[in-house]
Amino acid sequence: MVEEILKLLCQKEELLKKFEKISEQMISNEIEELLVLDEERMKLIAEMQSIDKMIKSIYENESDADSISRAISNLDNRSEVNEKYLPIFDKAQQLFMIVSKLQSFQENLDLKLLQLKKELLGDIKQNNQSGKVVKYLNAMDQQMIPTGSLISSGNRKI
Repeated sequence: MVEEILKLLCQKEELLKKFEKISEQMISNEIEELLVLDEERMKLIAEMQSIDKMIKSIYENESDADSISRAISNLDNRSEVNEKYLPIFDKAQQLFMIVSKLQSFQENLDLKLLQLKKELLGDIKQNNQSGKVVKYLNAMDQQMIPTGSLISSGNRKI
């Protein structure tokens, strides 16, 4: 049972490393590529959730399921973990280190997305202003000379 769980935790570790690489790419890539990379991350998340379910199904009916769950979740100090579950605890701790790094990537990604959002809103606002100018110029073309102009035919008296 311990070996099965360790094998699945190793698979999850590989997925987390892929997730980390994609997150790094998202920070350095252009907006057009973000959606594709985010979809890849979503697939990895689904795979990791599947692995979590498989792991739980392995130990959930064991008499010491709570001890195993606590070892996987790193809820206890290492000295409090049952010796036969220490390899699980240690591997899970490695995974939590990766997750911790991912949190800082996510913060940087959130900042990048916020900046992109501001830039896009600025572009939209600028385009809306351009539209108003175009409307005004089109209206001018239709009237040629505005009615409030000093040059209009009604104001040509000396």
